[in-house]
Amino acid sequence: MNTAIRLAARVVFGLGVVVVTLLSLMPSAVLPAPDIWDKAQHFMAYGVLGLCGAIGFPTRPTTRRIVIGLVLLGIALEIGQLFVAGRDGTFGDALANGLGAVTGLSAAQLARLLGNRLLTPRAVRNAPRG
Repeated sequence: MNTAIRLAARVVFGLGVVVVTLLSLMPSAVLPAPDIWDKAQHFMAYGVLGLCGAIGFPTRPTTRRIVIGLVLLGIALEIGQLFVAGRDGTFGDALANGLGAVTGLSAAQLARLLGNRLLTPRAVRNAPRG
């Protein structure tokens, strides 16, 4: 994959983790109230983090660590919200966070697999190995 794309994904991933952490731990009075179901917000935020993490750090052991880290971050932030005025951490939100992270990672890996398959000529794919 292009180095510039990988670098951009790493930057978006890092900034995204900071933004999600800050927004998750702010009192509800200062947060905007978008007209999107709250579980969808969690799912999309962590989906983007999982996608960018998998693109930015494409090796299999690293992507596993990233998705595990995102799941643990989502759980930790939900627990942290129990101590923030006007916020409540819920199991449903933690579940949406984890499902989003796994979905983002899966989308990146599927795109990588399909991209390799589409970009590799059939003659090369079907050539005998060894």
